[in-house]
Formats: sequence, structure tokens, C-alpha cells
Amino acid sequence: MKKILVITHGTFAEGIKESVNVIMGDNSMIDTYCVTVSSSPEEVKQSISDYMSQIEKHIPVLVLTDIPAGSTTACSAPLLAEYPNMHLVSGLNLGMMLAFAMQAIEEGDIDENIRNVIDDAKNTMLYINDVFNGITNA
Repeated sequence: MKKILVITHGTFAEGIKESVNVIMGDNSMIDTYCVTVSSSPEEVKQSISDYMSQIEKHIPVLVLTDIPAGSTTACSAPLLAEYPNMHLVSGLNLGMMLAFAMQAIEEGDIDENIRNVIDDAKNTMLYINDVFNGITNA
């Protein structure tokens, strides 16, 4: 069993969780944290740390953030050293979120499984005009 913590700017985290729920049904493994304009970096780091400290150390936690160079990732990354069961992935999209929710990534080599989901998510990005125009790289 794994946990997923989605951390985004604004209410994107709540919205993407709702989208997953529409497609898969209610999913209790997913928790969210929405960073607002009034959220300080210290508050964000503390909230993530509080969340992580409540999870049993043997349970993998996927922390998914929206922007690699954003504050959501910057506040999460320093906690990797403290929580070895934490796996930080940035660049969240719905396809990636669904894959992480559906796949048992914690079985086998978790690092390799995460990398595979990321590769698959990258491949879902298409310029649909090219598809309709028969361009082969699409």
C-alpha cells in the first residue's frame, strides 16, 4: 500500500484529486495540500513534515508537485533526507496521477517503477493537430 500527497499552487491539488475520483471512484490513498498566497515556506515545510511523520516508515509516500522549480517542490525536497520512504515527483498531470494511483509501484523496484510512470506520462503529451495531419512524430 502506498500514500500519495499532492502539493500544488492554489486548488489544483483538490481539482486533480476530484478528477481521479470521477474516473476511479473515491480514492483514500490520495491526500492534498494547497499552497496559497498566504502560505509561508516554513508553514508548507512544516505541514509536509507533519504529514510524513504520521505515515508508517515502511509505507512509500509519493509526493507529487506541480512545478519542478516552484515553491511546492522547493519546500518538499529538503525533507527527502529525513523521510527515506518519501519519493518526490514534479510536473504533475492527470495521466501521471492516474498511473500512480492505479499501479502498485511499491511492488518490486519502486525507483524504477516511478521512472517508468514518468516516462509514460511524458509520452502522453501530444500536439493533436499533428496527429490529425498525419505527421509521424506525433
